[in-house]
Amino acid sequence: MRRRGTVREWESTHGWIEWPGGAVFVHFSDLVARGRDFRRLFVGDTVEFAVEDGPRGFHAVRVETIQSAEPGGVTEASCVR
Repeated sequence: MRRRGTVREWESTHGWIEWPGGAVFVHFSDLVARGRDFRRLFVGDTVEFAVEDGPRGFHAVRVETIQSAEPGGVTEASCVR
């Protein structure tokens, strides 16, 4: 099941996504290639993702940026699906 949320925090390789179910951890290896810089998220980005239970608890997987908070960033309309 896909969910939508907003990037609350992002370090160089990991961060947190806020969504109605709470906050979920995300690692850069779970980002899906879209746009120029697909191994990075920006605070405020709107993302779609799935949640899986791993050895350290729940985390976001298959994370796609829907609307970038970064000027000139990827938008849903500019992506080829």
